Amino acid sequence: GGGRGHNNQRPPRPSYVGTITATGNVPSPRDRHAAVVHRSSLYIFGGFDGTSRVSDLYGFDVDRLIWREVRARNNNTANMTMNNEYAGQVADNNNNNNMGGGNGMVNNNPGAGIHPQQPDQVVFGHEGERAPMMRQQHQPHHQQQQLHPPPTPRHSHAAVVYKNCMYVFGGYDGSYRSDFHEFNFDQSSWRPVLASGRSPRARYRSTACVRGDTMILFGGHDGTRHLADVHLFDFVNGVWSLLVAKGVPPLPRDSHVSVAYKESMYVFGGSTGSAMNDLHELNFHSTESTADAPAEEGGREHHHHHRAQNGPEDGGGPSAVVTQEAVVASSAKWRQIPLVSGGVAVHRFCHVGAVYKGSLYVFGGYDGSSRLNDFVKYDLAADNLFDTDIPPPTLLSDLRSFLDDEDIMSFADITLMVEGVPVRAHKLMLMRCPYFRAMLLGEMAESSQSVVNIEHVKHSIFVAILEYLYTDTVAIPLDTAMELFVAADCFDIPRLQAMCELRLLES
Repeated sequence: GGGRGHNNQRPPRPSYVGTITATGNVPSPRDRHAAVVHRSSLYIFGGFDGTSRVSDLYGFDVDRLIWREVRARNNNTANMTMNNEYAGQVADNNNNNNMGGGNGMVNNNPGAGIHPQQPDQVVFGHEGERAPMMRQQHQPHHQQQQLHPPPTPRHSHAAVVYKNCMYVFGGYDGSYRSDFHEFNFDQSSWRPVLASGRSPRARYRSTACVRGDTMILFGGHDGTRHLADVHLFDFVNGVWSLLVAKGVPPLPRDSHVSVAYKESMYVFGGSTGSAMNDLHELNFHSTESTADAPAEEGGREHHHHHRAQNGPEDGGGPSAVVTQEAVVASSAKWRQIPLVSGGVAVHRFCHVGAVYKGSLYVFGGYDGSSRLNDFVKYDLAADNLFDTDIPPPTLLSDLRSFLDDEDIMSFADITLMVEGVPVRAHKLMLMRCPYFRAMLLGEMAESSQSVVNIEHVKHSIFVAILEYLYTDTVAIPLDTAMELFVAADCFDIPRLQAMCELRLLES
C-alpha cells in the first residue's frame, strides 16, 4: 500500500510449508543419510545420529503419515516369497519397539536380514509384482533365497530407485567405500550387486541419479581429493563404465546435487574446497563402447572379466569384478549454464535438490559460514528452449549465388555495360563502393540512367569487382592480381586493394 507500485514490492521471503506430524516408529535424529521415493513412500537409509553411523532403513507412507522401520525377512519368509510370489506383508505384534540406529553402538542393526521376524516390521509393495534381478542372481523358484546383511553403518552415501529396488553406493563407514547394494522392496531383502566393468573408486558425498536404465554417478571425495568423474551403471546388463564426455566438466567437487531431466544430468553447487553456485549440464545423445572386442551372436560384445576380492579401502565383498572394456566414449557433452543476472543463487554445499515439472528445486545447505533455508527454483525446461542448435549464417553464400542466378538477377535495377557485355546489378549493393555511390546519388547523368557504360576495365575484372561488392570476398588469381589492384584503386575499394597487394607479396 501507501502508493508503492507493484513493481517495487519485494518478493515474499521463502519459508517452510510446515512441519509434518507423523506417527509410527519414527527414525532417530540423524544427518548425512540418503532418501529415495518409491511408489507412495519416502525411504531413508543410514546416516549419522550424533553418536554413531547407522544402517537402518525406514519408510514413510506419505498418504497415511506413518513411519515404519523396514527390516529384511528371515529365511522362512524369503522362501515363501520365492515360491508363492508374495509381497506386501505387514506384521505388527505390538510387543516390542526396536527403533534401530540410536543405541550408541557402531552397528545398530546387527544381523539384519538374518534375525527372526521383528515387530513393527513393514514391507511396502504390491502383491504379485516381482523386482528385476541381475543376471548373477537368477535362481530357480524351488531354491531358498540367499539372504545378505544390509550395508555396514555409514553416512554420505548415494542412493537411487530403479524399478522395485533401492540401490546404495559408497559412503563412509570408518573407511571410504565403493561397495554397491540393492534393497528389493517387494522381497524386503538386501544383496550386494554383482557387477562387471570398471567400478568407481571408493568415495563419499557423491551423487547418483537414474536416466532410463542407467544410473549416473558423479563426483564426491575419496579421502584425498575431490572428484569429477562420471560413472554409468547399466541396470539391464549389470555393467559399470567410465564415461568420457566432451566439453569442460565442472570443477571436482563433493556435497553437490545432481538430477536427471530429459536427455541430461544437471549438477548444481557443492564444495570444491569452497562453496559453489554454478549449474552444469551433461547432455547425453548416444554412446558407443571403445572396446574392440569381437561381437557375439546377436551383436552383443563379449566381456572378458575375472572376480577380484577387494580390500577394505575398495569397498570389499564379492561385488567387485574387474574387466578390461569399461571405458565409454560418447557424444555426451558438458556445458556450464549461465545464470541469469539477478537470479543467482547463494553459493552452497550439503543442500538438496529435485526436479518437478521441468524445474530444479534447491533447498538449504551451507555457504561456508551459515546454514541456509532459502528455496531456489531453476527452470530447466526454459533453458532447453534456448539451447537450440542454430545453423551457420548463409548471407554471403546466398548473395554469391544470386550473381549466377538469372531469375534472381532479373530483378536487378541497373545494367552496367562492360566491353559491350551487359552486367546486371542492384544499386543497393553498388552503394558499398564510393565510386558508384557518388555516381548514383550525385547529379551526374548516370544517376537517372538504367544502363551505364563502364570503361577502362576488362569484363572479367569487373565481374570480380562485383562479386566482392556482393560478398566481401573474391578469389584472386596471381595472373590477374595486378589488374584487379588497379581496378580497386580506380573504384576506391581500399580493402580489395590490400587483398590484391597481399596476393602479390605471397608470390
